[in-house]
Amino acid sequence: MNKFKDYSTKILSQYNDISLRTVPRVLIKTLVFLFIIIVGILSSILLKILFLPFRKYRFVAINTKYIINSVSKILLRIFGVSIRINNTVPKNDTIFVSNHWGYLDSLALMALSPCMVLSNTSIKNMFLIGKVMELMGFLFVDRARNTTIPNIIDKTTLILNETKLNFVFFPEGGTNDGVQMRSFSTSFFQIGLNTHYDIQPLTINILEVNGSKVTDKNIDYVVFHGHTIRLIPHILQLFTLKSIVLQVDLLTPITPDDIAKNNWNRKQIGKKCEEDIKRSLNKY
Repeated sequence: MNKFKDYSTKILSQYNDISLRTVPRVLIKTLVFLFIIIVGILSSILLKILFLPFRKYRFVAINTKYIINSVSKILLRIFGVSIRINNTVPKNDTIFVSNHWGYLDSLALMALSPCMVLSNTSIKNMFLIGKVMELMGFLFVDRARNTTIPNIIDKTTLILNETKLNFVFFPEGGTNDGVQMRSFSTSFFQIGLNTHYDIQPLTINILEVNGSKVTDKNIDYVVFHGHTIRLIPHILQLFTLKSIVLQVDLLTPITPDDIAKNNWNRKQIGKKCEEDIKRSLNKY
């Protein structure tokens, strides 16, 4: 009991600016959030059992299209997130490449289109959260061990060729501050060459928090800095907000024909995506 009390105190101490009037909102959102997560997990487990007699990745395709996509949409509503978008999101055979400032950007892309997401093993190793994310279609890579990257590229290529699902990765390799983009790593652009998918660069910007224009003061409620606050306290802090508005801008895609015509390698593709995304971000 004392350990639980100490842990609760530690969590609450990380966001002392939460007023008492937000407690009911946080409590209700937390309970609904946990309920949806549990229902999603149980649905995925049941589906996996039902699909045991079928081809290996048939479960992955159905789970991503019908459970993960739906759960992601509901979770965004719980977080109070609305999305403005400039174009129609492709439903298959596309690799999305985006700037990265937290977990809501991943969730937004999973809600907009059935897709698998590449994340870091540091997230996978988190108690319970890693298992939930694995069920939600995340793949994991240890970016500190370059020897594991070719295996992840091969595994991802195989899954995409079998399922035709969309795929998301963040070339920055970690989260930025929501404003300044970090330099791109180009290793995972090889997946686009292997699969002959379209590569779709895009930007995800935070426009409004609680009806106000995003500022240096309120952006940290939405942007996740893993080195300054843990995930669970950050989610609870996020639940104090009433609304968040995101802007998703799909940029000009890079098609297999473009790659063949220009004889681009993964580094050249990565450089073009980085330039296009940075140029788009500078508009805000």
